[in-house]
Amino acid sequence: MKFRRVPVPEFDVAVAVTAPGGEDFGELTLRCKPLTRTQVDAMTSKPIDEALSDVVVGWSLEEPFTAAALAALLDDYPWIDLVVWRAYLGRLRGIVRGN
Repeated sequence: MKFRRVPVPEFDVAVAVTAPGGEDFGELTLRCKPLTRTQVDAMTSKPIDEALSDVVVGWSLEEPFTAAALAALLDDYPWIDLVVWRAYLGRLRGIVRGN
């Protein structure tokens, strides 16, 4: 594959969701837009839920994706924001590496 200077417009981030007790809730796939390094650095001063609302643009759930639905998901599963953010950054780094 040939290198592209301009990143892909959107990419998928798959997150295995487990409850704090270890119960497997399945996998959630989020559609996200990439950020530049400068934008990622700026996100570190924001709360994670606000940062996620800036990058997540869709998902694999049957419920239609909206900002309010994302906020409800993050409220219903208080641990998921960090899991999603880490997965997003990992996938973003993979795109940068060309994986």
